[in-house]
Amino acid sequence: LNRTTRRMSLTEAGGAYLARSASILADVEELQSATQSLHQTPRGLLCVTAPVVFGHSCLVPLVPRFLDAYPDLSLELELTNRFVDLVEEGYDLALRIGNLADSGLIRRKLSTTQICLCATPGYVARCGLPTTLDDLAAQGCIVYSGVRSGNRWSFASAAGEATIEVSGRFRVNSVQAAALAVRDGIGIGLLPCFMVEEDLAAGRLLNLLPDFEPKPDEVHAVYPHKHHLSAKVRVFIDYLSRELTE
Repeated sequence: LNRTTRRMSLTEAGGAYLARSASILADVEELQSATQSLHQTPRGLLCVTAPVVFGHSCLVPLVPRFLDAYPDLSLELELTNRFVDLVEEGYDLALRIGNLADSGLIRRKLSTTQICLCATPGYVARCGLPTTLDDLAAQGCIVYSGVRSGNRWSFASAAGEATIEVSGRFRVNSVQAAALAVRDGIGIGLLPCFMVEEDLAAGRLLNLLPDFEPKPDEVHAVYPHKHHLSAKVRVFIDYLSRELTE
């Protein structure tokens, strides 16, 4: 500023500074307005990751109705069983199943996934029908090593909860491979019901120990930010919570 006893005026540098500042402030206001709109109206690209089998069986069938309901939204879905760093890799949301480590992310329970203890009729004819949980210790069980519980299977019954340690000649870190092994009669498996419901209905698999209910897995939505959750993430979580519960 040029200062005298009577007045103040901008210097040449001051005038340039004022003009540039006004332009910057206008850009900031425009950006805030656009961001606020994104938080209020579901639009833009929604990036989601989910486990492979759950994605194929439970998530992808729900996508058409979601996209029809929100025509300004696009969905990018990565189906993978690896642990995805949401912040580092730029994802809005992850769907995760089972016990979750304390990662500092926000989580919301969406539903539970029922688990079935099953085997083929041929396996039962060959190795015998288990009638108690203790019988499982002597059976050939397919151990899915992709979770920490692995060979420790938990059940609930009228007598309470119990956990038994099982073993078998085949361990695998893929639930799809575990399901194939069960269908091939290699052993008894503990599998998500949505993977085997058609086999159970057709009699290709038998539901074992019906008085003992395997502990279900919880399905969570996990996302990085608790405050100012964008509309696109919020409506997707609400949609999944409603549809998966049904």
